[in-house]
Amino acid sequence: MQSKFRCSTFALLLLSFAFAGNTPTFAQDEGSAAQATAPAKMVLWWPELLAPADDPAVRELLNSQLDSFQASQRDVILELRLKATEGANGVLATLRAASPVAPGVLPDLALMRRADMLSAARDGLIQPLDERIAPAMRDDLFPAALELGRLNGQLYGLPWLLWLQHMAWSPQRRDRPPASFAEMLEGATRFAIPAASPALMNDLLLAQYLAAGGRLPTSTERETDADAWLHTLQFYELAREQSLLDPAVTTYGATADYVGLLLAGELDAAVIDSADWLALEAEGARLGYGPVPTADGSRTATLEGWMWVLVTDSSDRQALAAPLLDWMLTGGRQSEFARSVAMLPSRISAWELLEVSPWLEFARELLDNAVLPLTGDDEGASVNSARNALMAVLQGESDAAGATGDLLRRLAA
Repeated sequence: MQSKFRCSTFALLLLSFAFAGNTPTFAQDEGSAAQATAPAKMVLWWPELLAPADDPAVRELLNSQLDSFQASQRDVILELRLKATEGANGVLATLRAASPVAPGVLPDLALMRRADMLSAARDGLIQPLDERIAPAMRDDLFPAALELGRLNGQLYGLPWLLWLQHMAWSPQRRDRPPASFAEMLEGATRFAIPAASPALMNDLLLAQYLAAGGRLPTSTERETDADAWLHTLQFYELAREQSLLDPAVTTYGATADYVGLLLAGELDAAVIDSADWLALEAEGARLGYGPVPTADGSRTATLEGWMWVLVTDSSDRQALAAPLLDWMLTGGRQSEFARSVAMLPSRISAWELLEVSPWLEFARELLDNAVLPLTGDDEGASVNSARNALMAVLQGESDAAGATGDLLRRLAA
């Protein structure tokens, strides 16, 4: 995900929230001092991307929401620790490193991106949430968002902040953007995609393949799957032949690589995350929007999100952590924080508190028709093979038919 909230890596910070009334007290009993029960400490690991060093307003809001929670608790001291978003000091890597050798330093709760959540669940690093989520909250989550947190039928992640993919249109092309492959080609639409993104199959290609009639898991035995790959790759082949895609598209890994061209009108359209869209809109950019192109023009998108995960396996500590989940997902707080970081809330009630706009109605339609990125380890071949097939077409190394044939052979291997 790309957004204005990318921040430089900094040393891990420890922010402890201790409040009056939460320090241990002592009482005299028949001349002897006895220590009252000390409040329990609850540790939360938080990604620094959601507490950016260069945006004090977000940090202030986070502190305010957690301070208010702490003030409502008499038996818990909340300790927040900032972690790198990824890499060796990221939440997932630290969980993996500490679990076997230093379980005492692990948090009770953590925030993770969905891909990291799935890896953590497969590695046995986090606990199922099914028994800790009230039915009222479960019913208030968007169905697609709720599915983001599931693995093998169990809920391991509670979705909190969401983002979708769609097309952004230059100020010169804001009216009635084409939605189908044919319309894009007939309109000679110059566009960009993040072709070098390592997650491309999990985003654009997946949505387009499914919209073209493909199914998952992919199969070399279903004719509809082969046709779906072929139709999707033919679109990119024709776009390259018509010079609608900049040759540099094979180096674009993120929105930041081409958003300047879009704003300058050198591109008609580009694939963008909803987080990027909201950030650009807040900066005053006057862009249009529309769905990613598909074979039949149907509206679809892939959905991603930040997930709350439960790390502790202690039932007592899980009971202490549950109120914080309820607190942070309460409509007003969730919608307020989502706005501050240019993302979308996962609860229907929180969504309804956002300021109504045509774009928000468009995003809601995409959310209702969203597909989930691939999750299974056994689908890794699909991800890599599909990405390689697209790159072969974009680089002119193969036509769509040849790339599809190679892709199907790889999937059958």
